[in-house]
Amino acid sequence: MNFTGGNLERTSHRIKWVDTLKFLGIFAIYIGHFADAAGRAYPFVFLYHVPLFFFVSGFFATSTEKPFWIYFKGKFLQLVLPYYFFSFVALIYFSILNNWQFPEVIGAGKTFIFGIRNQVHAASLWFLPCLFVVVILHYSLLKISKNIFFPFIISILLCILTQHILPFNPLNAPSWIYNIDSALYYYVFYTSGAILFPLINKDYSLLPAFWKWVYLLLGIFCTGMTIAYFLIDGNFIFNKVRFIFEIPAFGFLYPILIAFIIIYANIILAKAIAEIPLFGSLGRETLLFCGIENVFKSFLMQTVLLFGLTINLANPFLTILFSFICLLISNLTIIRILNQYFPKFVGKFSVK
Repeated sequence: MNFTGGNLERTSHRIKWVDTLKFLGIFAIYIGHFADAAGRAYPFVFLYHVPLFFFVSGFFATSTEKPFWIYFKGKFLQLVLPYYFFSFVALIYFSILNNWQFPEVIGAGKTFIFGIRNQVHAASLWFLPCLFVVVILHYSLLKISKNIFFPFIISILLCILTQHILPFNPLNAPSWIYNIDSALYYYVFYTSGAILFPLINKDYSLLPAFWKWVYLLLGIFCTGMTIAYFLIDGNFIFNKVRFIFEIPAFGFLYPILIAFIIIYANIILAKAIAEIPLFGSLGRETLLFCGIENVFKSFLMQTVLLFGLTINLANPFLTILFSFICLLISNLTIIRILNQYFPKFVGKFSVK
């Protein structure tokens, strides 16, 4: 089972570039959570890494064959149970690390119960309950209409709702349990992934000449924009098209458009390096990487400190390198332990 949150039966057939894309996504998340130590990579990865995971999660989200309660139970065990398992581990670890008193433990525990982004003590965990809300919403809408464009239209309306109607913006001030408000915004990436996956997954060599040119030009444009956005201040590009997005109704579309552009550039890169087994194997464990990120990073630094050493993230290159090292070491240690001894608590089970 993987982190996509889609049709459980179809995930048994691995697609190499999809696993590699998920690796690129979790790598970006690990880099981004080092904040300013990552240099210009810090604001850059925050443009797309969360939308990327909702996008890829929608790739296989087209089936409604299972009865609702069976599907609900499966997704609860796949996403919510691991969330609370990792939350419990984080609560125990940080309580000991920070020598919390009982009121502090209770306070942190409450944040884990509700799972609200920017309030949960282990920052990366918010995604799991949020994805649960998204997959249940999507399944419910597909039960109403089998037409995949129906949930897509609904997702656009919900995105507009979060940006123009809600009294707060869930991107800046998430407030609802299980990040329902954030789910309403990110759902458009999920439905887009469901619609676009059959097109993205086509073998380029088998395409007609016209579509080869379309894919080529689109790839060049997205790759060029991504490189420019990383190397140049994003405001420079925004100022060139400001007149469009200064229209109130269209203003919220700019970050969505940029996210899609960078996501497609990541897809191109994922396909280019898909034959490297290491990246695919790391990409298959994104749920666990998400769950243990904060605890493992802290634990690794504390372990190094035990020997009188320190980890000095003196420049962005060292931060990016250390992020990759964290993925490697955790994959060889704690993730193997979790998969072997706690599979049911980390979403590794079979749904009949």
